Amino acid sequence: MAQYITRKNWLRLHFWPGIIIGFFISLIGMSGAVLLLKKPVLEWEIGKAVLYAPPVTGNSAFLSPDVWRQNAQAAYPQLSRVMGEAAPGSGFIPATNAMVFGSVSHSDKLGIAFIDPVSGTPKGFIVFDDLIFSQVVSLHRTLLLPPVSGGWLVAICGIVLTLSVISGIVLWWPRKGWRQFISALFLFRPGLQGAAKWRQWHYFFAVYFSLPLLLIAVTGIFLARPDMLSIITEYKPLITQLHRDMGIGIPGIIIALLSGILLPLLYISGIVIWWEKRKHQRNHASFVNGNIK
Repeated sequence: MAQYITRKNWLRLHFWPGIIIGFFISLIGMSGAVLLLKKPVLEWEIGKAVLYAPPVTGNSAFLSPDVWRQNAQAAYPQLSRVMGEAAPGSGFIPATNAMVFGSVSHSDKLGIAFIDPVSGTPKGFIVFDDLIFSQVVSLHRTLLLPPVSGGWLVAICGIVLTLSVISGIVLWWPRKGWRQFISALFLFRPGLQGAAKWRQWHYFFAVYFSLPLLLIAVTGIFLARPDMLSIITEYKPLITQLHRDMGIGIPGIIIALLSGILLPLLYISGIVIWWEKRKHQRNHASFVNGNIK
C-alpha cells in the first residue's frame, strides 16, 4: 500500500505541474530549437550579403572601430546613438562583417549597421527588435513578457521540467532488477492501443533524452535569472555552453535541437495519455453501473 501511495504521489508530481506549465515549456523548447539554427535563420532573414564580408586576402588589415562607427553613422543616420561595435565573429549575430550597434532615432529599439571591416563599406542596416529572430529570442528568454516577470516564469518552467524529468524516471524505473531494466530500455512493443501506445512512446523518448533534458532545464534556470548567475559569474560561460551543446560541440547541438522539438511532443502525448485513461475509466464505470442495474 505504501508503494502504491508513493507511486501515486510521484504520478501527481509528474502530471499536474507538467500539464499546467507544459504549454510554456513547449514554447521554450521549440524556440530554443530555432535559436540553435540561428545561422541559417539569420541568413534567410537578413541576407548573406549583409552578414558576410569577402574573404580577407594578402596583407589586408581591419580598419579601426572608430572608422566603422563614422561610416555607419554617415550611411545610416537613423542610428542616432552608437553604443558599441563588434568585430567580425565576436557578436551574438554570426557575421564576418563588423557590426556597429546603437539606438534608433525616435525609438528605444536596437539598430545594427554592418560594415565591411577592411574597406569600411556599409553593407546593410537592420532594426534588431523588428526581426522574427528577435521575437524568437524574446519568446525563449522571457515568453514575450517583461524581462523580470518573464525571467521568473522561464525559471519556474525550468524547475517544473526538472521535477518532471526526475519524477518521470522514477515512474518508469523497473522494480525487478537489471534484467527488467535492460528489457524496458530497449524493448519496443508494437501493436499497443489507446493509452498504452501513447505511454510507450512517451516513456521511450523521454527516457533516452532524460539526461539532456535535465541538463538543459537546470542550466536554463540559472540563465533565466541573471541575479543568480551574478553569484557565480565565473561559471556563466560554462553554464551557457552546457545549455547550448552540453559541452560536446556539434553532437550536443543536435541532441539539444532534438530535445527542444521533443518537449511539445511529450506535452501532447501526456495530455493524450491522461485523456485516454479518463475515457477508459468512464467506460469502465458505465459498464459496471449497467451490470448493477
